[in-house]
Amino acid sequence: MFGRLIFILLWGAFPLLAQESATGPVISCPGDAVQAAPGEELTFRHFKISAQPSSKFIPTYYSVPDSVQEVVEAAFGVWDKILINPVPIHIDVYWESMNSGTLASAGSDRVFKNFKNAPFREVWYPSALADALAGESVNKNNPDIVLRINRNAEWNLDYTGVRNYRYYDMLSVIIHEIAHGIGFMSSFEASGTGKIKWGIQNLPFVYDRYMVNQEGHGLVDNRFYTNDSEALLREVTEGEIFFQIDSGVHRDQRPRLHTENPFSAGASLSHISSRQNLPPDNGDRLMMPSLNLGARYHFPGSGVLAILFQMGWALNFYEFEREYGYGTPAFSLFPNPGSDYIYLKVDSFNPETPTQYHLLDASGKILIHQTVREAETEISLKPFPSGRYFLRIGTHSLPVIKL
Repeated sequence: MFGRLIFILLWGAFPLLAQESATGPVISCPGDAVQAAPGEELTFRHFKISAQPSSKFIPTYYSVPDSVQEVVEAAFGVWDKILINPVPIHIDVYWESMNSGTLASAGSDRVFKNFKNAPFREVWYPSALADALAGESVNKNNPDIVLRINRNAEWNLDYTGVRNYRYYDMLSVIIHEIAHGIGFMSSFEASGTGKIKWGIQNLPFVYDRYMVNQEGHGLVDNRFYTNDSEALLREVTEGEIFFQIDSGVHRDQRPRLHTENPFSAGASLSHISSRQNLPPDNGDRLMMPSLNLGARYHFPGSGVLAILFQMGWALNFYEFEREYGYGTPAFSLFPNPGSDYIYLKVDSFNPETPTQYHLLDASGKILIHQTVREAETEISLKPFPSGRYFLRIGTHSLPVIKL
């Protein structure tokens, strides 16, 4: 019988390499013996937008059975379509005996600061995101994520069949763990008795920069809180903490982060709060600090995607105003990232009802305004510098990365 699901952040020493990288954290994930409600499910069938795979995971497996590798590859397939990333994500996957009750653990193997194209100076980024922003491997093809799966846990590997309420859905757990590995994690940890501290060398993780209290005061802003203090501990155990989103529906409906008293390293702040009363089929439940037996979430919700987008990830399936749902018309954009040309493919194209598209830069300036006159349209990026753009078609849009 598993105990309550608690995510534990395990910190080690942080040896520095040229003062620009450090050892990343690992989040261990025990299980919850409570059975899921019938509605606790979100699967692939709810999403019709077709995104061409725009990222790539390169795994190295250690004693992982073929049946488990199939589930892990399915999790990669989900994130491959979500993340727009020109640099492959290297991940080491272990199948091993772990502490009793633990389902899996994962984390960014290293974190980096002050790399090429870093949006903020003196801020730590997980290596996968640092690679994506730099457009090259700052991690030199070393593992970006280390994922460990407990071979002794009660697993259900059948992610397409009828749910089994006696076992944990492995695909949901692996998708959750990869989210931690690409940056859905805080650096906060308890410091002795009655205090809490954050960061490495007194520098925050990029995730930490956007954590705010109910008044909007940043937790790592020295104007409001002193690092390694009792006041900071009180705020994250007795107050309500949110993730600040700059644009769109989540600017006003900020994702609430998990807090508990006493503070729990890894669980606190690094997950979506269960107190938000999200409906059972909301994909944000994927990143709550507990997973019920039989619960199945095979795609992150818009709040989770908004958090990743705010940190710097370019994403398919997400834009400021909406999430893509079951009834959304499908279109594809590839290759993305691209160089000189990208191609827009519209499903069920009808020449009698042509659609317009706009290419916008990151500030919202319209660079191209054309009509889609065939099922597949070539779009030239030659006149524009490398960077981040948006392609809007009709009332929907996708991010574009030019290499």
